[in-house]
Amino acid sequence: MSAGHSDPYSGKRLLKISTLGTSPNTPNTGLRLDLDSSVYNFGMRRGDCEYNPCKGVRRNKQKPRTRYVRDDEFLKVFEASSEPFQDFLAGLYLTGFRQQDLRSLLRNQLTPNGIRIEESKTGKLRIVSWSESLRFFIMRACTRVDSPYVFTNSHGKPWGQWAVQSVVRRLKAEIGHDWTLHDIRAKAESDHSEGLGLLPLYKRAIRVKPVR
Repeated sequence: MSAGHSDPYSGKRLLKISTLGTSPNTPNTGLRLDLDSSVYNFGMRRGDCEYNPCKGVRRNKQKPRTRYVRDDEFLKVFEASSEPFQDFLAGLYLTGFRQQDLRSLLRNQLTPNGIRIEESKTGKLRIVSWSESLRFFIMRACTRVDSPYVFTNSHGKPWGQWAVQSVVRRLKAEIGHDWTLHDIRAKAESDHSEGLGLLPLYKRAIRVKPVR
């Protein structure tokens, strides 16, 4: 691939990318650019292309979501979910973990003091203290199948992103809610700091402590 090849970030392609993020079915602009840039950097190291056309492309700023998921909204989806997905939803809310970190959670990360993770985005080590409810949902998830992972399918494999999205699409079609799983993380942060929401119900312990 050389400079004479079609530049995916020129002309109509660039115009199309500038509008990414306006549809729920389109990927995040920054993530897409980062992915494509990594591919081009790999190609340059191999000698397959001469330059990275992603360099210098302006990224559209993404507005942070401010959607607060009310307790009744969360519980409506929670109660309509299968037990495995209930455990996953509870894990998201009670820990405040990112989806990726929760989907890849290993059983050897469960310690007497809580759940120990290295955050995929920041690389920081964290430990989430046990509460009665957190322990219940995590232990229930671990009893279904023999696997090194906590949240798995029937074959013991960790839930993939597409599998989670498939369940979410089905629930949205059934219930019609307009919030995302990412909003649950924001709810966890808000409820924990304010002492509101499902915190009294679940008696959640201090959520995150840095590992020293």
